[in-house]
Amino acid sequence: MAISHRGRGVRASVKNSLQVSTIDCDYLVSALPAPLLRRIPITPALSAPQHDAIARLKYGRATKTLLQFSRPFWRLKGRARAFGSPLSWGAVWDGNEEQRGRAGILSLMAGGSASDATDTTLQRNGPSALARELDWLGSSRADLLGHHHTSWGADPWARGGYAHFDPAFDPSLRVWLARPSGRLFFAGEHTSFDGQGYMNGAIQSGRRAAAEVAAVHASE
Repeated sequence: MAISHRGRGVRASVKNSLQVSTIDCDYLVSALPAPLLRRIPITPALSAPQHDAIARLKYGRATKTLLQFSRPFWRLKGRARAFGSPLSWGAVWDGNEEQRGRAGILSLMAGGSASDATDTTLQRNGPSALARELDWLGSSRADLLGHHHTSWGADPWARGGYAHFDPAFDPSLRVWLARPSGRLFFAGEHTSFDGQGYMNGAIQSGRRAAAEVAAVHASE
């Protein structure tokens, strides 16, 4: 993919299999994570601080697993519906507390080293092994019916679970992640200050980018 923007137009070149297609538009909003965005040629180039912000931003490892059981054994009177732990399964919570039916789903989110541990457990021993690690909740009292697993670090369209502003990232560069450049606008959880790392941050950033486009369009 490549992006060029001059005057009042933007052109995006997209390669699909062996064919290259071009998309001409008035504005372009990119919600790509930084690991993908920094691989895309942009002409003319972004300003030095904006380029540096995108180039230096690191991403954390994250793995989410959904485990469906024959019964919601974790729902007991007086017991919490969500738990956090430094163990391999990370955080776990009721994934369908508002839904009817006898079966139930537990959502597990593991970050950092816990993400690696979850991936290893699933690859070596399968979802049943991960379910057994939840026996403290009572997983042995139900049958595992199904599972779904996503590791965003291994996803070629994400290359990470969430933006990670480590000590090496210059805080003054953060505002540049969301700053428009000509007719290019930027969204995504990594551009959000209030909800960074979460879905609501991504949604807020999309609304902000849409408002920026509308403001430019209204001024022309």
